[in-house]
Amino acid sequence: MDPNLAPRIIFYFTATGNSLYAARTLDAALAPLGAEPLLLSIPQVLKGERTLWQAEEIGLVAPVYRWDLPPLVQSFLERHRLQAPYRWAVLTCGHRPGAVVQRLWRRGQAQGQPWHYLATVEMVDNFLPRFDMEVERNLPRSVERDLAYHGQRLRERLEYRQEGARPPKGGPKGKGLYPLRAEEILTFNERCRACRLCQRLCPRGNFTFQDQKMGLGGECEYCLACIHNCPWGGLSLKGGEVNSGVRYRHPQVGLEEIVAANSQLPGIRPPL
Repeated sequence: MDPNLAPRIIFYFTATGNSLYAARTLDAALAPLGAEPLLLSIPQVLKGERTLWQAEEIGLVAPVYRWDLPPLVQSFLERHRLQAPYRWAVLTCGHRPGAVVQRLWRRGQAQGQPWHYLATVEMVDNFLPRFDMEVERNLPRSVERDLAYHGQRLRERLEYRQEGARPPKGGPKGKGLYPLRAEEILTFNERCRACRLCQRLCPRGNFTFQDQKMGLGGECEYCLACIHNCPWGGLSLKGGEVNSGVRYRHPQVGLEEIVAANSQLPGIRPPL
């Protein structure tokens, strides 16, 4: 082990806490490898100037959006060099990951940054246009077992690439889901109290506050952090939701932790 390198860096992106919880759990499983690791939020890292990261081991934990990586995570991987003898990614998904692992593997090969271990873990799917959160959070899943399994294999520094699968029929065609405009898919409703929490939560800084009213506009990540974490239910999707009365945040991740990970407001500085 090179004494000049950090033992481990784990980059993560989270909207409702699933990927942050997974990153912490994997970090705990890997803790015997050495000194205190770094868990760095991708939206905060993107605010800084540093683009070269070196460690004995680098991990990525992020959600799967529409059978691919979220645009912010893709931007991070395009702009940043992640140099480590062992590179891994564990992606959180709901139901079907599609071929996201294969896309990430090909992206790494093309950039000269190969991945040694790539896998997905099924967790609650927070995509409101398609899933009912009341049903989702009560479905039987093996999250703890799966994270423990991957943690053990990562501790042994095994090489592995999960097999891909075709997305279900009706999947994205042509240019796919993105880009999206926040003002075209989100709307404030009568329950909004202009508390500005959505402004603090948005990883793209799409919310404004003026004349005691909230406004929004800009390219949307479609992470739904704003809707799921609003305590008043003051935001809705213009296209409708399966069950607008139920929201989700991982029970072991606090609201302020998601704010600290994603906020683009001044005063919250990127790590390092």
